[in-house]
Amino acid sequence: MWAGTYVPAHTEQEVGTVDAIVSTKVDPKSERRTFSAIYKLRILEEVDACQPGEVGALLRREGLYASHLTTWRKQRAQGALNGLTPKQRGRKADPNTTERAQMHKRIAQLETELEKARTVIEVQKKLSTLLGVPLSATATATATATATTTATDEATPPALPVSKSKGWRGS
Repeated sequence: MWAGTYVPAHTEQEVGTVDAIVSTKVDPKSERRTFSAIYKLRILEEVDACQPGEVGALLRREGLYASHLTTWRKQRAQGALNGLTPKQRGRKADPNTTERAQMHKRIAQLETELEKARTVIEVQKKLSTLLGVPLSATATATATATATTTATDEATPPALPVSKSKGWRGS
């Protein structure tokens, strides 16, 4: 070959088309391998029984890495099969979820009680009208306000103090 002369690796006549060289096919994502606790213990026992230099052959035969052995040994030291079971993966549960659920349940209970109190007041009003016994306006207003305030106070947290700042600069 002459120096400085460009010779293509594949000519179009040899390959046929350029598409034959470049593949646009996307391989599916491979799945993470998981190993059972029994398999891990078996491999660790085999590694412990190996002579020097045989560990590499065992790892190649099983398709493992030395880091697997290191991790599994640590897990075995923590507690045999307990340390070798796979850990739960994924997002951890929100600790506030149960508290929120309890609060929503309590709010629903309070709303039910409030509705019952309002129903009782309405019945009392109708009964007093039928019997001709006048209810004082203040007694009715007080009963309604007490029922509403009690249910509302228990359902909502106290209000936060309002800051009287004059802007983000404080001027």
